[in-house]
Amino acid sequence: MFGALAMALEDRTEAATPKRREDARKRGMVARSPELGPAVVFLVGLLVLKMLGPKLMEAAAAVARACLGRANSALEPNSAQLLLSHSFIHTAKALAPMLAALAVVALLIGAAQTGLLLTFNTLSPDWSRINPLKGFTRLFSFHGLIDLVRSLLKVSIIGVICYLFARSTWSAVMSLSQYGLQIGLANAAQITSTLMLRVGIAIAVLAVLDYAAQRWQYERNLRMTKQEVREEMRQLEGDPVIRSYVRRRHREMGRRRMMDAVPKATAVVTNPVHVAVALRYERGQMPAPMVVAKGARLLAERIKEVAREHGVPIVEDPPLARALYKTVDVGEFIPPHLYRAVAEILAFVYRLSESARRYSPTEVLTNKQGGERG
Repeated sequence: MFGALAMALEDRTEAATPKRREDARKRGMVARSPELGPAVVFLVGLLVLKMLGPKLMEAAAAVARACLGRANSALEPNSAQLLLSHSFIHTAKALAPMLAALAVVALLIGAAQTGLLLTFNTLSPDWSRINPLKGFTRLFSFHGLIDLVRSLLKVSIIGVICYLFARSTWSAVMSLSQYGLQIGLANAAQITSTLMLRVGIAIAVLAVLDYAAQRWQYERNLRMTKQEVREEMRQLEGDPVIRSYVRRRHREMGRRRMMDAVPKATAVVTNPVHVAVALRYERGQMPAPMVVAKGARLLAERIKEVAREHGVPIVEDPPLARALYKTVDVGEFIPPHLYRAVAEILAFVYRLSESARRYSPTEVLTNKQGGERG
């Protein structure tokens, strides 16, 4: 069984993806040590108790005085109720700060381990949890063995700490009877608090180590095989064949939209062979000329063909055509540094009168040099 588990883990060479982590979190699977919270709460409780010790002693003394003060009087219902309420109020006032501090610490430790996690998956009925056979199997499984070793180690360490402390303080404990009641109780409380503090520190250190081990095991269990990563990518992004088809369809739709925009263009600037860029400009309605279509080689020929069919002027200007093709995407306005060159093209097109367009070819084969650009 251990060999199969090791082989399965060896195959998981890839780090967990964000989706796998999120899915595990939704199922309530997080790196968490059940011992860290109680250990820190115990340690903080000792520290708070040490700070609030005098107030607690005062509250206990007040309750004792109230009870002993009525020792010789008959206990009636009203007086008993008053005594109980008085004792409860004093005790609650003394314990409230400590209990509030412990509650806050417990919440912070839980949030630090799991974050703001609220899931009901772990509360759903799972009859396998009460299956005696599966419970017996879990008890003698690899994880059960690890838990047993961890518990024995914790008990052994705490036992060693208690033994060493008892040996070092044995003479002080034996001499408590030599002191009066008040001093003896104070010394006993000091010895006990020191022992509890050492035990609390040891438990906290063990809990931190346990959390580190749980975190390591959690990350190890989340690791994925290469096949699982590929399957997840396929689920998120789709099959590669389908993605290729979708991209091809998007390109075709984009080209179709460009071809539909060419008849409405104001002019087409060409390389003249390799590049064609269709520009549209409506004075008073557009802040600048816009590139409505562009293409190279076969697509450029198609743009020029559609422009001829719909009487759109075609102007040869290789530098401008290359600049527009490289720097401006379809649907974008031309940048300011190309305003002058494009304005000269549009001015040339506007100078073509309606009658000249009617009786002359739509394609104007010119390099726009010298006086024609003036």
